[in-house]
Amino acid sequence: MTTTETTERGVAARVRRRLGLAAAGLAVIGGMLALAPTAASASPGQKCSLPTWGGSYLCDYGVLSSQITSSIQEVFVIGPDFAVWTRWRNGGTYSAWTSMGGQILHDYDSADWDRWNCGGGSVILNVVGTNGYWYYNQRGTGASGRWSGWHQGYLVCT
Repeated sequence: MTTTETTERGVAARVRRRLGLAAAGLAVIGGMLALAPTAASASPGQKCSLPTWGGSYLCDYGVLSSQITSSIQEVFVIGPDFAVWTRWRNGGTYSAWTSMGGQILHDYDSADWDRWNCGGGSVILNVVGTNGYWYYNQRGTGASGRWSGWHQGYLVCT
């Protein structure tokens, strides 16, 4: 997913929430809002599983993924504890699930978090905390990039 697609997805979800039109299923197409059929969704708090990756997560928040290098892929989910969890694979070797800490706002809305792929393995996660403020956690570049920890604010690639 490109940065533009990630931004448009987040904007559409925020518009649905603010206008109370979640049932109408708004979508952003080419920068324009459009109505789309509503798909059946999981009930709030329902857990889903990732067959290839293992583990369970809160369905409403979805799954975010980043290709760190040609052989390393990382996925991010919101766990049943409302924390961001991550797991990566390098070729065929999988890491254990690791909590990134904190808690996301408990309103089961996928617009409450997003991911930016900045190139060179750098990734930015933005999450709305339980206090309603945005927080970001940035991964350094390269295969062994380290995460910055959560900081208040919303960060995008520069």
